[in-house]
Amino acid sequence: MNAILHESYYTIHITPEPECSYVSFETNASLTSYSALVRNVLRVFKPRRFLLTTFGDDEALKALAPSRGRLLLQKHRKNRRV
Repeated sequence: MNAILHESYYTIHITPEPECSYVSFETNASLTSYSALVRNVLRVFKPRRFLLTTFGDDEALKALAPSRGRLLLQKHRKNRRV
């Protein structure tokens, strides 16, 4: 599924499999914090594990505090289904 909102695109790809399903979410949205966006995606799909990849120039990557990612991961571990 694809969507466009203003200058940003959003893409979701879902591959359901009996043993191992796969979901990917991609956007080029420029946000000051991605925590809420990632939290919402995790809440919808409830993965056991996830991988987060971020692309950006040096200035954009410096703006993302490393501790934000750790906090998001801690919340995910606390709320996930086992």
